[in-house]
Amino acid sequence: ALIQLLLLLGLEAVKEMLLRELEELVGKRYERTGKELKRWGKNPGSVYLGNQKEAVDIPRIRDTVENEEVRLSSYESLQNPSVIDQRVLATLINGISCRPLSVMENGQII
Repeated sequence: ALIQLLLLLGLEAVKEMLLRELEELVGKRYERTGKELKRWGKNPGSVYLGNQKEAVDIPRIRDTVENEEVRLSSYESLQNPSVIDQRVLATLINGISCRPLSVMENGQII
């Protein structure tokens, strides 16, 4: 039961990370920025949390000038099944820990 709760918390951290990158690239929802990058719906996708593959909706971004899809780097980093994303783990642990943790440049949690 605890593992399932941690997976749910991990999925929420993944969604927050994707949303944060989306907002950095195109702005907040319904905000008119005048940028050439636009929200373009969502696609079904999957990410690895630990050694489990979990389904998640991936926001789409479209470059309207170049007429091509822009991929989210945070989503691409979660596609590797052999490496747990230390940023998601740190976000998850910081959400339930009594003291904050940091991620060093080499990806280790301290």
